[in-house]
Amino acid sequence: MGPEYPEKNGSLSCLQSDLLRQLIRRKKRILIPMLLFFAIFSFCLPLSVSLYPHQMSRPAPWLRVPWGWLYAFAQIFLTWLWGWLYWSAAKTFDRLAEEIRQRGET
Repeated sequence: MGPEYPEKNGSLSCLQSDLLRQLIRRKKRILIPMLLFFAIFSFCLPLSVSLYPHQMSRPAPWLRVPWGWLYAFAQIFLTWLWGWLYWSAAKTFDRLAEEIRQRGET
């Protein structure tokens, strides 16, 4: 036998599904651009080093560090930034998910 679920009235189920759709929409609005930018930004380093090795090995004028190293360090800091942005957005996702759970219990 499968698990037993309590019956829900139609208005609660409709409201809950609307909240769930809203949660999924918000997550997609944040995650898809972040993933696309992260993928493009990450793959540009090996591509630029292999296609333009001379330019990437030249030092930047103000730090005397090669451009390739600056790009690699920028990836570290942007990863921290993206993690912080998602963490702050996940707080609203958690609140909305908790609201969905609470309305499903009543």
